[in-house]
Amino acid sequence: MKLNKNILLTVILALSFFPAWSSEQIINDNQDPDKQPYPFEDKILLFERADSLNPPPQNAILFIGSSSIRMWRTLKKDMAPLKVINRGFGGSQAEHVLHFMNRIVFPYHPRAIVFYEGDNDIFEGKSPERVLYDYQAFADSVHIKLPRTKLFILSLKPSYNRINLWP
Repeated sequence: MKLNKNILLTVILALSFFPAWSSEQIINDNQDPDKQPYPFEDKILLFERADSLNPPPQNAILFIGSSSIRMWRTLKKDMAPLKVINRGFGGSQAEHVLHFMNRIVFPYHPRAIVFYEGDNDIFEGKSPERVLYDYQAFADSVHIKLPRTKLFILSLKPSYNRINLWP
C-alpha cells in the first residue's frame, strides 16, 4: 500500500498534539503494591543482577526491544569490534521499554541505541498511531536524558507467523 506523504505528515503532526499518553507518565508509572508486578519485571531484575555481577561496557551501543533483539545470538560477533549491550526481552512492546527506561536504558549511557519494537504491539491490537506515539515518547526521552546518544529505530519486519496482520 502506497502512503501519501501529506497524509503521513498530517498523522505525525496530529499525534504531536495528542495528549493521551505522556512519556513521563509511562516511564514513571509507579505500580500499586497490591497489584501484580508490571509485565517483564522478572526479566529486568535478571538484567540488573547480571549488570551488578558483570558491568556492561561503557560507551557501548545498546540494542533494546523484543525477541528480535533478544534472539540475536550473534550480535556481539556481528557488531565487532563495536561494544554492544543486548537488552532484548521477548514479547515486549514499546510501552514496556518506556516503563523500564530508567532501569535498562539510561544507566548505560550508551553512545547509540538501536530500538526494535512494534510487531508485538500491532499483534496485541494497538493502532499504528499508538505505536508511532510510543516511538516518539521513547525518542523524546532519550534526547532529553541522553542528548548526545544517537538513536536508530529498526523498522517492523514481516513475520510469517503473523501474515494475517501484513495489510
